[in-house]
Amino acid sequence: MHRRHTICAAAGGVFKQNYLHLRYSLSGPGGGRTTRTGQTILKIIPAIDLKDGCVVHARGGDRRRYRPLELPLFPSAQPLDVIARLLDGAAPGPPDTVYVADLDAIAAAGKHDGDDDKTRADANGENRAADDSNNRDNAESKSHTADGNNRADAGGNNHADDDDKTRAAASAKNRAAIAGIRSRFPALRVWLDSGVRRRRDIAGVPPGGQLLPVVGTETLADDLSLFNDTDYILSLDFDAKRPPDGGLLRRPQAWPHTVIALMLARVGAQCGPDIARLKPLRARHRGRLIAGGGVRDERDLRELQACGVDGALAATAIYHGRLRRAG
Repeated sequence: MHRRHTICAAAGGVFKQNYLHLRYSLSGPGGGRTTRTGQTILKIIPAIDLKDGCVVHARGGDRRRYRPLELPLFPSAQPLDVIARLLDGAAPGPPDTVYVADLDAIAAAGKHDGDDDKTRADANGENRAADDSNNRDNAESKSHTADGNNRADAGGNNHADDDDKTRAAASAKNRAAIAGIRSRFPALRVWLDSGVRRRRDIAGVPPGGQLLPVVGTETLADDLSLFNDTDYILSLDFDAKRPPDGGLLRRPQAWPHTVIALMLARVGAQCGPDIARLKPLRARHRGRLIAGGGVRDERDLRELQACGVDGALAATAIYHGRLRRAG
């Protein structure tokens, strides 16, 4: 294994990248780039999850259980300290790109989807209540029930308001951390997933800069066609509770140049990448395909390389020193 600088085109412009070169041949449709000697290029992108202003160790997709990073290679969970360690030899490269997920913003965006469902359910409930109110025999019973529901709703709303305030404060810390990363490491390219729901959410991001928004299907509410006029990365978020829309999966022509296939249940689970899901995605997509979730070591990178993947997000394998820079 050795490293080498390569110039390649990417969403938002042409930039210098450090790749991990593996001495294995590439097979499969939609293959990645190769060097003049025929070696396949696989890009390793460190992934950082932010929660309440700290870097947390993601495991299995259950974000409620994520705890601040604390390992021998990464004794500090402060974002600037973690980035400094990555650039100082803890990650292959050194990396010129990091993937950052604002978990609090993503959770807030997901809650909006729930609110939409609740609004529809409440509207239906109100219609049913209006119809039932015509029945005088049940009027008294329904009055008591309504009073109980109102009290329960009031208590629930108070808790929801508290949760919203806590989440907003945590997301503000994350935004400050991201701003700090960009200020201290201006040459570092940041792929940022901040729970984008609509096109207007990234209206203020200048094109061609070092910050590239990630639009994840986990929170996406707008049609993808509305993003055609901007630079962004699509994250196909595979989650048992809410997999990517089947129609979107069948329309690769609507995807941008760079697509992440993120297997949420495999994040931090140390179970290997989901090759069975990645292969058909590689066959459909002619741009760059980045795998996320499950990478354990160099052997997994070889598997990804063999099925034509262009790069991989990695966190746990880096944190535990299994993908450190050689030399």
